[in-house]
Amino acid sequence: MNKTLIKLFVIVGFFSAMIGLVLSFLPISNLAIFPAIFGFVLSIVAYMSLKKKKLSFSFPKIVMALSVLVLLISVGKNFLIENEVEEDTAFVEEAVRSEKEAVKELEALEELDEELEELDAPKEIIEKVEKTKKVVKAEVIKGIEGIEEVEEEMEDIEDLEGDLEEL
Repeated sequence: MNKTLIKLFVIVGFFSAMIGLVLSFLPISNLAIFPAIFGFVLSIVAYMSLKKKKLSFSFPKIVMALSVLVLLISVGKNFLIENEVEEDTAFVEEAVRSEKEAVKELEALEELDEELEELDAPKEIIEKVEKTKKVVKAEVIKGIEGIEEVEEEMEDIEDLEGDLEEL
């Protein structure tokens, strides 16, 4: 094997070991084993070829050590660290609470609508309340998404209530 081919093996082995090192720190660390083994094999072939030619070249040893390190990290991470998916109960509770609040707000809107009809409020205020009521109903049906918009609509309703009291 000529010296250029040996250098190519060492360089490819080094890059393979580096790819393995990067993969070993990602959640898909099991895939790091393949480039590490590939880098290890290439560095052994290069080291043996250099040894037969009686040349000293320490870079294949470094690549071998790096490949072994990547294998140890990947296997150690696989056996020592458990990957758990936890249920986010706080988020679920917040979602349920927000949905209940939206239903209460919808009920308050319906009560306001009934009061407006009883008072014979101006038509434009009633239309605004109806429009807001439809928006809130849509948000309740839609679920948790858009709760911020519902809160803004409630502020508008409070403004409308203030206008109604002025009448």
